[in-house]
Amino acid sequence: MGPYSGNSRKPWAKAVAATRSAIFDPNLAQSDELLAAIFMLDFYEGLNRRYVNMLEDPDLHQKAGMAIMQARGDNNLSTDISRRLYSALKSKYIFSHLQSRRPVDQNDDFIMNQPPELSEWPTSRLDRVMVDLSNVLANLEDYSKRTMSFAALRLDSDGVFDTLSAEALLRECFRIKQVMNEWRDNVPKSWQPYRIQDPEEIHYSIRAVGLYNGLCDVYSSHTVAQMMNFWRTMKITVLRLIKHLSWLVGVQFLLEHVPTDAEIDEEIQQLADEICACVPFHLGSRTTVSYPHEPQRYPPVPDWLRESADYIDSMGRPTINTDADHARTAASAGGWFLLTPLTTLMEYYRPFPLTPGADERSTLEPMNLRQGQSRWIMGQCRRIHKIYLIPWPYGPIEGRGVGGSLSLSSSWGPKDIGARLY
Repeated sequence: MGPYSGNSRKPWAKAVAATRSAIFDPNLAQSDELLAAIFMLDFYEGLNRRYVNMLEDPDLHQKAGMAIMQARGDNNLSTDISRRLYSALKSKYIFSHLQSRRPVDQNDDFIMNQPPELSEWPTSRLDRVMVDLSNVLANLEDYSKRTMSFAALRLDSDGVFDTLSAEALLRECFRIKQVMNEWRDNVPKSWQPYRIQDPEEIHYSIRAVGLYNGLCDVYSSHTVAQMMNFWRTMKITVLRLIKHLSWLVGVQFLLEHVPTDAEIDEEIQQLADEICACVPFHLGSRTTVSYPHEPQRYPPVPDWLRESADYIDSMGRPTINTDADHARTAASAGGWFLLTPLTTLMEYYRPFPLTPGADERSTLEPMNLRQGQSRWIMGQCRRIHKIYLIPWPYGPIEGRGVGGSLSLSSSWGPKDIGARLY
């Protein structure tokens, strides 16, 4: 079941061969199936890069997907499935820049201009935030390298250049934070989590293995939960940057209200709790390898929440998600969806240098979590690895972190299968 097992590699080889043939077929080259295949190949090889340390080009499939979409032109918007694939692959391409802290070319019309049909999708609006955050991270890395060089040459002893640059970055982080808050305030009703208040509504087998502080949130779908967690990890990134840059700039930075370190820590804690609260929704009662047809317990999702969302089946027809649909998705991909935000929290629990050889001015300090929470998160990560037979490369629980897909390190996790299709 692991990403590099024999059972996995054989279908992968067949998929690569079929995809290559389709690219040279004039009919299939324009098909949604080809784009979906490229998306899946990119996801699979992302797993291998993360868990098997394979040194493959991380942009290979994304570049191919972008080239095909540009060649397709208006066909990208011809059907509902086409529009969802277009949005997913475009988001993945932008996300790759965020992963590697590369700036996004804002003069690239294909990247920056959203078709009217997609411009108000929550995912499209979040893409624009990703672009801004990617550019901030790229500028911050460049700034850190320059300040390190100035310090080494003793050319910046008064710190004036440092302060001005840091202030500009800090103002941009505040702007991004405001945009992210507005995004959260305006997501559709179907994207809102529902918190189960009565623990007795949750089966005891779930409570025994995956309930943090009694918190349990459910969603209309795994994809929605994944996107909300993606927003949370990005928000934590922005808050950590604000905390660091505020320290660099000092008291001379004048705003109506600059949050204190305690206020930032409190907001990060709330976001971390919300990520932990979705563990039962993704994993249910599972503790070992299981298959989609095997019965498992999951927390109940209210009918009104599921009915508020627009779903499509594999043929593009409207449908309603059911408990059986949820169980199948959770068994096949729920843990993968959850592993990324959980490992991101673990990565953020330790200092992160913004550039090699960084000093205090170029290192983000660890975020502060409630006592015992990081150990609980690590335990859930181990649980996911056990469920999916993923090798555990991180050593003992004590004193170790793991690379998350929205961490600022270069070790990024996979993009999820169903990402951004809703």
